[in-house]
Amino acid sequence: MLAGANLKVLARAGKRKRLFRRCQFHFMGWRDDAGYRARIDLKDARMGDFEPGQLTAKAVFGEGDWAFLLLRKAWKHYRPEQSLQLREFGFSQGESFQQYGGEFGLVAFDSAAAVITASNNCTVIVSGRDDLGGGVWKGQLLDDCDSADGASGGGIIAVVNHQQYLIGIRSGSHWSELAYPADGYLAGPPEGSAWDPRLNTNFGRAVDMQLLRVLDRLFQANGE
Repeated sequence: MLAGANLKVLARAGKRKRLFRRCQFHFMGWRDDAGYRARIDLKDARMGDFEPGQLTAKAVFGEGDWAFLLLRKAWKHYRPEQSLQLREFGFSQGESFQQYGGEFGLVAFDSAAAVITASNNCTVIVSGRDDLGGGVWKGQLLDDCDSADGASGGGIIAVVNHQQYLIGIRSGSHWSELAYPADGYLAGPPEGSAWDPRLNTNFGRAVDMQLLRVLDRLFQANGE
């Protein structure tokens, strides 16, 4: 399971910032269903170097904003044929992806409706020097997929030839404080605001070769 590095805050105890030894995972919306819960031994966790508690004043999100948690047992309702295939996001930037009618989407939780929703026909681009981050968001994808509170941790999907691939994990949203000052937009841009990577955009950690290598080593170390 790949998730945003904000898990670091939840996984640290007290002022000593020591990792908890274990934690419990459950899907939002199915907290009371035992089939959707799993215990996690955090010695198997792999985390990037992003420290959300220390780096909130600058737009420094990027390649260090990730975490892997190993679920040793599949949950009760898991169906292998319904799983998404991990794939390095770069394949969706190629000419062949566009030639075969490739599309982007987002599968994420909607906390208000308490359901998993899908957003289709999205625009997904690689963060670069001409966006709001000015080139500091290495390893990020920016998207305009419709979503609601609770979407963090959702999957950014590339679809081609009826096959769905997981190419990124939604982390949150960025916006310009000049365009949307806090005194008038405490929660950020209002619903329906236009997507503009220079002013207002969703973002997610791309699945790239760095993450795939970490995941491969994690599986090898645990005999998967």
